Amino acid sequence: MKKLFRLIIFLLVISAFGICAVARLFPLEYKEIIVYYSEEYDVSPTLVAAIIKAESNWQTDAVSSAQAKGLMQLSDTTFEWIANEDEDIFDPKTNIKYGTFYFSKLYATYGDTDTALAAYNAGSGNVDKWLIDSRYSKDGKSIDSTPYGETNRYMRKINFYEKIYDLIYEF
Repeated sequence: MKKLFRLIIFLLVISAFGICAVARLFPLEYKEIIVYYSEEYDVSPTLVAAIIKAESNWQTDAVSSAQAKGLMQLSDTTFEWIANEDEDIFDPKTNIKYGTFYFSKLYATYGDTDTALAAYNAGSGNVDKWLIDSRYSKDGKSIDSTPYGETNRYMRKINFYEKIYDLIYEF
């Protein structure tokens, strides 16, 4: 019911203000880079755009309170694990490349978008614990909810943003 309500609100905003106003709220920068790495790592480009919108709101120099960096908010540990030593975490191409790669690895591990998003937000260690807890996973394979309100909101936000990017942009 909440999803339907959000979609109705979104459609009302589009009809009242026009698609251009919504596009300003949901910009799409670095489209060619997103499409390239989305294809390379088999991740939906609208999902990558949604992650960037939620993580950094398209600010290339964003640094979170947890010290995650760049468009896709990669931690130093994750970046060091996947990147070359001489690469710049704040470079949009580099950050999108490795953020998309990292998400694809999480998806390959869990086989479910929401579970991969939970791991992207809260870490694989937490997700592994939640998967064996029937309060958070009915089947032991995918996350239904988490004990972290922030992670629950994050998953819903990404899914909502992805729908908006699907509606207003062609990939």
